[in-house]
Amino acid sequence: MWIRNTTSFYQYGVGSISIKGVNLSGSGTSNPATLQWTNSNGASGSYLSGTVCMGWGSFYLGADVAATGFYYGNLRTASARV
Repeated sequence: MWIRNTTSFYQYGVGSISIKGVNLSGSGTSNPATLQWTNSNGASGSYLSGTVCMGWGSFYLGADVAATGFYYGNLRTASARV
């Protein structure tokens, strides 16, 4: 049993996206900042917590979240856009 969480943050404008102190430069959806982790300790849920900041020249910050889980031989997926 495992859960994989992939989150991509994107912005419209110029500047950078900062995620937990790691700066990633770029603009628009062509250069998203992506975080991915896999949890195989038997957990039945998946979440991320922390702080995301956008650069001075940005006017919108969004996120795409996708989760994939393997449980008792079945593969399940879910996704959301904010």
